[in-house]
Amino acid sequence: MSFYIWIVVGLVISLNISASVALKKFAMTSQGRNILDVSVNGFVFLGGAIFFYGVSFVFYAVLLKYFPVSKAYSVVTFGAQVGIIVAGILLFGEKLYFIF
Repeated sequence: MSFYIWIVVGLVISLNISASVALKKFAMTSQGRNILDVSVNGFVFLGGAIFFYGVSFVFYAVLLKYFPVSKAYSVVTFGAQVGIIVAGILLFGEKLYFIF
């Protein structure tokens, strides 16, 4: 497996994290109880999330050409989960809670 495929893995993980952050920003811009009651700024974040998820989907398909699906899904999901936890703490001031 070449070095470039690991760049694709990192790209897929980064795009997933970016999409989740953009979706969180969209949700934070809602004016009331209705999630679609947002400003134009909010829809920019929603468009960004859709874009990042779409590009991630394409690169994930490329990744599946070289990785078994069980390994690709595990690596991408784990990396995205860790990245989203870190992004939540650093960007949104979320606290790290252990549920168990």
